[in-house]
Amino acid sequence: MSSHVLIPFANGFEEMEGIILADVFRRGNVKVTVASLEKGPVTASRKTVHIADQTLEEAAKEDFDMIVLPGGLEGTKNLQSSSLLKEILENHNKQGKQIAAICAAPNVLRNWGFLSGDDPFTAFPSSLSLGTGGNYKEERIVSHNNIYTSLGPGSAFEFALFLLERLEGREIKEQVEKNLYLP
Repeated sequence: MSSHVLIPFANGFEEMEGIILADVFRRGNVKVTVASLEKGPVTASRKTVHIADQTLEEAAKEDFDMIVLPGGLEGTKNLQSSSLLKEILENHNKQGKQIAAICAAPNVLRNWGFLSGDDPFTAFPSSLSLGTGGNYKEERIVSHNNIYTSLGPGSAFEFALFLLERLEGREIKEQVEKNLYLP
């Protein structure tokens, strides 16, 4: 049975991050639930419009192996305004399950106490003022306990493949990567 991942889409999310993550996971036969914070289409940071699989309220009833937060400045602020998302992440974290965030979204994890003190993380450098806590590393991907963070749009493919390997193993990751023809 393959893994199940939740990717919440908020208005203003970074298209490349949200779509590449969902796409790479699905290529690896991971069940992906894209959930919008509210009903209706989600308008991303570059004004593209997306239809989620379901709302976050509906997704809250499901069980996930990993929750991945896409970035985007406005999207990150909107994710952070969701008390339901915070509750879902807290329950998920209590079970020791995996959490990932890219670009500005690691700041949500910092502000909600998932990353604090000396916990290493990375994020889009100009977004660091959006959060407090944790120990910023100038790296493309940082892994700390069950939390994974990545830099931004340009690291979306490598982050998606990194996460896919955590979920489904090296063989599946390498199969998917080979068929993407990345440089």
